[in-house]
Amino acid sequence: MKPILETIPLGIEKSIVAFNYVSRDFETPWHFHPQLELTYIEESYGTKFIGDYVGAYEPGELVLIQSNVPHCWTNNKSDTVKSNSFVVQWNKGIYTNIPELKSLHNLFIAASKGIIFNKEQSKILIPELKKMTHKEGSKLYISLLSLLLKLTNTDYKTLSNSSFTKNISDDYTSKISKIHLYVAKNYNRKIYLKEVSKQVNMSEQSFARFF
Repeated sequence: MKPILETIPLGIEKSIVAFNYVSRDFETPWHFHPQLELTYIEESYGTKFIGDYVGAYEPGELVLIQSNVPHCWTNNKSDTVKSNSFVVQWNKGIYTNIPELKSLHNLFIAASKGIIFNKEQSKILIPELKKMTHKEGSKLYISLLSLLLKLTNTDYKTLSNSSFTKNISDDYTSKISKIHLYVAKNYNRKIYLKEVSKQVNMSEQSFARFF
C-alpha cells in the first residue's frame, strides 16, 4: 500500500505544533509528511508501522520520525481504552545545522529510520513534552529544542531497515499548506478552481498540473 501525503499547515504563521490526540481509534492511515514528528503513546496497545518496520506498541513509547518517513499507529479495538498520544510536529530546518547542535542533527539523521527511545530513560522527560501542548511561539520553540537536546543523551534504537531521506521542496509544501488552509476556511461553500489557483499565484492550468 502506498503511503499518502499528509498536509500539516505549518510554515505560514508557525513552524511547530504540539497537541494531545484522544479518540477511540488512531484514525490516520499510513502516511508521510515533510515535518519531523515526536510521538508519545499515553494509552492503548496495538501495532506501529514505521518505514518498513511493523511491530507492537504499548503505553510509554516515545518515537522520533524524520521527514517523509511513512508511519501510522493502529490500535487494538477496545470499548474501555482510548487511543491517547502526545504529538509534536515541526518544519525541517528550524534548528540550524551548526557545530553547537551537531548531536541534535546526528539524532535527526538516525530518525530517518525512525527511532524509539529507552522507556526508562525517557519517562522523566514526558511531563516536559506534555506541557508543550499549552505553549506557543518562542516558548514552544525553546521548549522543543531543550527536550530534543536532552534526548540526544538518551539511548534509542532504530526501527526501519531502510532510511527515508527524500526531500519535498519548501515551495511545494508552502503552496500545499496555503491550499489546505483556504479549503478548510471555505469548505462549507462551492470552491472554484480560479480562486484556489489565485491563492498560490498560478494559472488554473498550471495549478491543475501542480495539484
